[in-house]
Amino acid sequence: MISSDQINKKINLFFQSDLAIIAIFFLLGLIGILNHAMWRDELQAWLLTQESNSLSELFAYLKYEGHPSLWFLCLKILMQFSHNPIIMQLFHLLLATGSIAIFVIFSPFTKLQKILFCFGHLPFYEYLLISRNYTIGILLIFIFCTLYEKRLKNYLLLSIILFLLAQANFYALLISITLGFILIVDYLLYQKQNLKFKNNFIILISSLLIFISGIIFCIITIIPSKEATYAGGLSGWLFQFDFIHLCKTLNLIWKSYFPIITPSKRILDTTFFAFISFFIFFFTSTLFRKKTITFLLYLTGTLGILTFSYVKFLGSPRHYCHLFILLIIVLWLEKSDNSSEILTKPMEKLFNTFNFYKKWLNFVDQNKVKFIMIILYIQLIVGVYLFTADLIIPMSAGKATANFIKQEKLDNLFIVGSKDFTMIPIAGYLNKKIYYPEIQRLSNFVSFTSERKEINDQDILNQLLSLINEHPKILLILNHPLEISNNKLKITTLEKFTKSRFSDERYYLYTVSNK
Repeated sequence: MISSDQINKKINLFFQSDLAIIAIFFLLGLIGILNHAMWRDELQAWLLTQESNSLSELFAYLKYEGHPSLWFLCLKILMQFSHNPIIMQLFHLLLATGSIAIFVIFSPFTKLQKILFCFGHLPFYEYLLISRNYTIGILLIFIFCTLYEKRLKNYLLLSIILFLLAQANFYALLISITLGFILIVDYLLYQKQNLKFKNNFIILISSLLIFISGIIFCIITIIPSKEATYAGGLSGWLFQFDFIHLCKTLNLIWKSYFPIITPSKRILDTTFFAFISFFIFFFTSTLFRKKTITFLLYLTGTLGILTFSYVKFLGSPRHYCHLFILLIIVLWLEKSDNSSEILTKPMEKLFNTFNFYKKWLNFVDQNKVKFIMIILYIQLIVGVYLFTADLIIPMSAGKATANFIKQEKLDNLFIVGSKDFTMIPIAGYLNKKIYYPEIQRLSNFVSFTSERKEINDQDILNQLLSLINEHPKILLILNHPLEISNNKLKITTLEKFTKSRFSDERYYLYTVSNK
């Protein structure tokens, strides 16, 4: 017989183990993801892939998305088993859990730091509950970090991972380029030191070609069509100096590291947090000054993401928070970096005569752990809060609206929905095409092209007048209340669904027929 003391001891050992962190993450993630109401960005990818009858058609659709292909190809495989989008959510949960398992088992952080990170803003909310193409990038990044320690034996494998990473999303592409760059610099440093290599010339050249081809393939995939309007399409780049926009870009460092306080849109706030963000960047750069590879990785990676954010797209947390992921990468790889202070040593010799510089270095070194722990604690607070909020208030009312339509057997009716892109969750959960007045035809996903026209309620009623002849009863779904009428149409209010954190994914249902 096993005594109660032995049972308690085993339970305590379990909760102190890496397996406990992974298991708790998975179980909580399963609860969260089954409760999560997917919003348009999640179901857009699912519906787009579903509508693609071939790979060439899929890649043609991607010209309007701004995303590379890896996530969509995974979805294409999943659809061979089921057309219920819940399979995408479960697959995403496995990816998220896999990335956490690798992080917990192989990363050099302390147990407390691992727990804080795993249940923080990005792993526990943004890249867990929301099924997008970002988590697959995080998984590949953590695999790379795990193999980096023995990089001299793994150049070919690392290049394959970087190839795949470049196909995950654009921010993963930027990180892939940065990691490939520091691998090359690292190789040259080893070569300069005449260290013995485990790779022959053919493997090294093959690895380089795989890495470069991954970048090229991604760029070819995401180059937008001339008709694409998403994020400005081919245009919409900013190549001139704009002080306020520069401040907003610098703010991304603060918002990525410390997401608990978001700067307001006021110029004074934007400028203040820009200076704070610059201080954080300077502080963190100083942290990594002692090792050339680590220093270069942080510097080039951060500046690369910030540059893209400035010239093209400021983005949302799931985008710019790759700055925080980069910080985690640098802290991870720092343990395996045995390079010297080639870049920073001359600078230190130059400034060492200044007393304030020595004080600054002492300040940075003494507060390194505190700085990292403050970030991780804040990330934990935000992660737990957002995870809990998602259980209480859904991100979108699309799931509830679709369930109501099914229960009332309204899905047999001809459905008209506007605005089109806000109807994507309903189309996804109903697995049914909706007539979008913006493009004047049936569809489920939305391609952001010049075909789309901005319309108002009067335009919608005008189109209903022409549709009513073929469809005597129509279900009209709007993401705002209908405040006008038409003396030729009988419009009856059915229900409204306003419990949603996204204000534009609250829905108002009407039936429309001839008077």
